Amino acid sequence: MDKKLTVERIDEIQNILNEVYCLKCSIIDTLFEYLETIHKMRVEAGIDKHYATNILDILNPTEPLVSKILCSFLSFTQNGKFCLWRSFTEIFLSRCGFENKWINKPIFSSEENRIDILVKEQSYAVIVENKIHDAIFQRNQLARYINVAKSLTNKDNVFIVLLPYESSDGYIEDIPDSVWRLPYDWDVSNNERKCALRGDSTLCACDIENLSEDKQKEFKCKDCINFKENYSNQTKVLDNTFLDWLDQEMGKKASADDAIMQSAMLLFSDYFKGIRHLRNKDKFIMDITDYLRNKLISEADSISDNFKNISEMIESVTNLKNGLERLAVTYSKELIDKWHKSFKEWYDLQRVKEKYPLKYITNTSFYIEIKGIQIGCWSGKDNHNNNYTNYPYWGFYERKKDVTRDKDMVEKIMENANVAILHNSSDSPFLSWGSTTNGFEDLKEYVQAAIELNYMV
Repeated sequence: MDKKLTVERIDEIQNILNEVYCLKCSIIDTLFEYLETIHKMRVEAGIDKHYATNILDILNPTEPLVSKILCSFLSFTQNGKFCLWRSFTEIFLSRCGFENKWINKPIFSSEENRIDILVKEQSYAVIVENKIHDAIFQRNQLARYINVAKSLTNKDNVFIVLLPYESSDGYIEDIPDSVWRLPYDWDVSNNERKCALRGDSTLCACDIENLSEDKQKEFKCKDCINFKENYSNQTKVLDNTFLDWLDQEMGKKASADDAIMQSAMLLFSDYFKGIRHLRNKDKFIMDITDYLRNKLISEADSISDNFKNISEMIESVTNLKNGLERLAVTYSKELIDKWHKSFKEWYDLQRVKEKYPLKYITNTSFYIEIKGIQIGCWSGKDNHNNNYTNYPYWGFYERKKDVTRDKDMVEKIMENANVAILHNSSDSPFLSWGSTTNGFEDLKEYVQAAIELNYMV
């Protein structure tokens, strides 16, 4: 017979919930003790030690600079032969249909036609798209690149190599459909295409599930060319075997003449392992496993109890992760409000404040707008980048085109200001941006530069 929900019964339930809560807090406290020990193990394993000596870690190169470095490797010649390019295509592209007999005198370019790396000859073209900083795919990006590459070769032998921050079996399938589709107006600017979703810098109408026939006609979806059908099988995602290949090729460079190239490959391989958290990782994971085994598994306990201990700890780690993510969001919002207050106090003293008013969205962003360009700080809650989600960032956001604007305005402002730049993109409304822990000072530098350069008269 069911118990009635009396006051006593409610108190009893509340006491049980309190006990559960205290137990979970106790488990999380224990978890923090484990994490402290694991952090010491990480230091001893030297997971991060190269950050102090690898020049690439110190310089923190942008994706275009990383692409130039990789392009220099792939184009390396020895006795007139493109030995690294031949090896690369044999290992990674042969199963995609690439034939090494096509290689004769390849032409390598970096950042040409907005393509990170393009390798072309009369009988083929290879597109290398660099995403090691986890940048999102831009609207129709691969389709536009394939279309350009097709015009440069006599055949349909166009291959795509993707270099992601992290690789997974479903990486290609997770790419939005619109990235592979070429609209009829593909050559106009990103946000001016007919099928571009308003309010989103990357997605198209074809990314909407169950789009109605009327909407398909409105967005001219049937006029799009879908390259995915013909080119997904000619696409290779570089997983960690790429680093194995790089290390093997580096080992072959033993002569004095190859010393510089060998050194560069060593730095690049180590830098990339740092990005993918692979430095001394295998030994570190084994050490963690052994440590947790000693803490959670006991021969005196039953098998079910041991699995229960593991499950409870996994649940606690998940709870801790969720709590930390919530904390990051809250803290980022608080920083935006704090920085806005400081910036406003400074900006109120500037003569341009009336003509270029400071805009503020509570907990989200603050910015000024100059000829269609927003210069501001954002909380990072919705930036769709796993590397920087929930972390505040500054940026130059192109809200609209303005023919009266100096085309080099953003570049000149950035040159004049003393702020480190992480990302530049001519393909995205965010023309330039970087994560920040000092949003007020960063934005102040940019606005001060804009004033000094007479862009705010």
